[in-house]
Amino acid sequence: LFYLAKRMYTDGNLFGYVFMLQSTANFDHACYDMVDYIAKMTIDFILGNPSAVDVKNRVYDNLLIDMFKGINGDQISSRIMAGKMTFPGRMCIAAIKPRYFRGDNYIVGTLMNTLRQLFPKDHYVYFEKAAVVLFNLDGDFNLPDKTKDLLRNLCSQERLVAGLSNPYSKIKSTRNYYQQAVKAMELSRMLDITDDVVEYGDYAFYDMISNAAEKMNVAFYCHPALATLREFDNDNS
Repeated sequence: LFYLAKRMYTDGNLFGYVFMLQSTANFDHACYDMVDYIAKMTIDFILGNPSAVDVKNRVYDNLLIDMFKGINGDQISSRIMAGKMTFPGRMCIAAIKPRYFRGDNYIVGTLMNTLRQLFPKDHYVYFEKAAVVLFNLDGDFNLPDKTKDLLRNLCSQERLVAGLSNPYSKIKSTRNYYQQAVKAMELSRMLDITDDVVEYGDYAFYDMISNAAEKMNVAFYCHPALATLREFDNDNS
């Protein structure tokens, strides 16, 4: 057997080791990332002594944030497998922030707690000064009416704006759809849109125009149905 080792330190002192074993000497790059990740989570768990639910939520939070930042597909797959995580088969992303400055404490505290109560089965995280929610969609790739109504009412009462991405099904594509949600928020301000919930698909044309002078990925602006068909074709080639 061959092993990959990672030292764990706390306050500059050696705390322990994490080992990964396999039958060959060639470790994939994802193995190094996974060992680093396991070491970090182990330290957080032992020192913080949180409940199992808290640890599981932190694993999801860290992965979501790293996907928003753009980690590659192999890293995503290895971390999902190691953490035994599951994600919806049909998803969309909402990026939510106040229309007027209310401070980070409002988003991290009040808003995140409210989202936790309204949407207990969905994943949500604080990232780049916004609350970001990964919503589960229905069988027709639509956000359920009840969920959309709750989100719309929350935004109206708290004077928030929510940008909604197009629907998608491939977890490795999360970064693109996160960017759509953020862009929808930005378009709300640029176009003076009064609706509290702004769906990217309704305004993709304006985004495309604003980026016309730059090198564009045309697929980013396509109708969500085309993305679904493309994914189906890739899976059933």
